[in-house]
Amino acid sequence: MFRLALVFLALSCSLVQSAVVRKFDIDFQDEAALRSQFEDFKVKYDKEYDEQEEETRFQIFVENLKEAKRIQERDRGTAVYGVTKFSDLSGRTL
Repeated sequence: MFRLALVFLALSCSLVQSAVVRKFDIDFQDEAALRSQFEDFKVKYDKEYDEQEEETRFQIFVENLKEAKRIQERDRGTAVYGVTKFSDLSGRTL
């Protein structure tokens, strides 16, 4: 399931390379920047959560960003990875 999510991630992002490169300049230690990016994500993809689910989805979003960055760093220029409408989903929620 997780691989399926990564495939969706790759396919959804193949046309936004310049934006993704900028997004990965985020300091993963800077929670304010990560929360800001999560807020942008929620607005762009019209996502709404209750209070309890919000924090869970934020944590999944951050982990997915980290994984996308790791994959992008190993990639040989064949794809671009980054934020998609699936970025708040884990392998368990797909």
